[in-house]
Amino acid sequence: EDFVKRRRREFHEMGYSAFQISISSSETRTERSCGIGQSYVVYTMKVVNGDTSWVCEKRYSDFLCLDEVLKSKFWSMTVPKLPGKKLFFNFDEDFVKRRREALQKWMRDILQVACFSQSDELWHFLTDSKVLYFSLNAIHSSALIPLL
Repeated sequence: EDFVKRRRREFHEMGYSAFQISISSSETRTERSCGIGQSYVVYTMKVVNGDTSWVCEKRYSDFLCLDEVLKSKFWSMTVPKLPGKKLFFNFDEDFVKRRREALQKWMRDILQVACFSQSDELWHFLTDSKVLYFSLNAIHSSALIPLL
């Protein structure tokens, strides 16, 4: 817990340029619910904050939720436009690639606004339970710590 509190304090002290984010890949998955297969796309995002890095997975709905929360909390600010939702053919490889690139640009635009990038909401988005692993030294990927 002390590690998380310390990282959160450092996050607030470093300002809007504390994070570097790249959405490196995407994968279509299927989950069974009540015998019906539900497909969705997961975007793998690498986050670097100083000498610490981690990888997390996000669905489009996670980005949508962050967008809505930021708009609600910072109602007087203009939140960058999130790439739109597509109801049909949203698993098409070209569409998923374009959306991944657009989501990465959206995240970088969010990070350029201090009140967004220093918000607890962004911190929770980047460090929620879908974090796959932490690296205590971003340069040495051999220092990965799996989070199970």
